[in-house]
Amino acid sequence: MYSGEGCKAEALACIDTYRPCIILSSYDNVEVIWNGMSKVIIIFSTAKSLEEARRIGNVLVEEGHIACCNIVQPVESIFKWKGKLCAEHEVLMILKTKDDKFDIVEKRIRQIHSYEVPEIIAIPLSHVSKNYLDWVVQETGIS
Repeated sequence: MYSGEGCKAEALACIDTYRPCIILSSYDNVEVIWNGMSKVIIIFSTAKSLEEARRIGNVLVEEGHIACCNIVQPVESIFKWKGKLCAEHEVLMILKTKDDKFDIVEKRIRQIHSYEVPEIIAIPLSHVSKNYLDWVVQETGIS
């Protein structure tokens, strides 16, 4: 928590039950104090092609499961698959959503994806700018 010099405010109260309490830092970011509510997460997933990544991203955004899908290409992945060492060019998707949307995002990726075992990993965010946090919550709905 930020409570030392340079902070714009020590704490702001929760305005309603759908939004987290926040503490502002001196860098115009917010440290999110969740108080049992949804957290913003980033989900990483790779696809075999730009077309597949766009298809997955479009579906997830249109259905309101994610706020945004960044597509990064190419990435080189080195891994073992069924005992064989592989090196493949893939496309990385960086998906932004709320923690409580992970299960539906995972389900939809598995339904759409061409891979037998697609990469679907999530990382919680400890600091998010307030405007971006508001946008992610708005785009992914209240849950």
